[in-house]
Amino acid sequence: MNNKDINNFNDDNKEGNLRVRKDWQNLKKIILNRDYLIVFIAVSVLIFDFAMINIYSSYLREGSGASTAINTATPVVEELVKEPDQSVNDSANADSCNVAGINLHGDLITYYPRSDYSDSGDLNVDEVSSEEIYFAVKGIEKKENIKAIIVEIDSPGGQPVAAEELEKVFKSSSKPVIVYIRSMGVSAAYWAATGADRIFALPSSQVGSIAVNSSYMDATKNNQKEGYTFNDLTSGKFKNTMNSNKPLTDEERALVMKDLNITHDLFVKTVAENRKLDINKVKEIANGWAYTGSEALSLGLVDELGGLAEVSVYLKNNVLNGEDPEICWQILF
Repeated sequence: MNNKDINNFNDDNKEGNLRVRKDWQNLKKIILNRDYLIVFIAVSVLIFDFAMINIYSSYLREGSGASTAINTATPVVEELVKEPDQSVNDSANADSCNVAGINLHGDLITYYPRSDYSDSGDLNVDEVSSEEIYFAVKGIEKKENIKAIIVEIDSPGGQPVAAEELEKVFKSSSKPVIVYIRSMGVSAAYWAATGADRIFALPSSQVGSIAVNSSYMDATKNNQKEGYTFNDLTSGKFKNTMNSNKPLTDEERALVMKDLNITHDLFVKTVAENRKLDINKVKEIANGWAYTGSEALSLGLVDELGGLAEVSVYLKNNVLNGEDPEICWQILF
């Protein structure tokens, strides 16, 4: 290569380098432009979020099949039941499962009020809703591989209507429903449990408390001390009954007790019918007291003493034709 060619080659390289630098400067201007930069960051975040969602969804799908078919006492946390057609999650669809487990933990209510949720969407209160368990049972009934339902109860009770709803859905279920009471299954929780085909409890479990309560705190004396005046403005004389800021009149007390006694009688009748007990004997023990599991067995309130292991043996011998129970747990919260 002669000097002329060398010079031409160097000139071409210089021009090429200049073009590259110029293109780079233009690109930097575009990138550093605020509008372009905002769009670039937003698109990048969306792409990253989409990728992470796909990765997490894949992880859940792969993990559910490997970990939810269990025969131990440790429940597996599953998806929240939000709609009737979502009543049974993937764990209850696992081919290896032949028993579905439902937890009835905390206060029993009919539905979750919005005020019980935190800003992040988590429940702030230890409670369970009857509508959620109702739809869970109805969904499980459609699964051919599920032969029975275990309802694990650890609840101090709750609303009578919620108890009625669950008692009826357990009683009418096309699958055998077995209740296992842990530390307590009392009041409304026991009412619901009576709809099951069989009830287990541990010797130290608290069972029963067959009665209805509507007590509340009267704050009228404290209000007077603090100088507060309650203005009772209603169009009906019983509208403010049981308002803690006014005293309860004799007439109001009589009405409240009438309703409590009606609900109490329904509770007693339900226990007597479902447990096949003499109603007069149920009336004798329907004083609101919670009996130990051992006492409850002697009174006919439960069928057997034992925990999940004993429930599994019962299912194997009486429901599953000798097969070992494979329980898919669905925790409601």
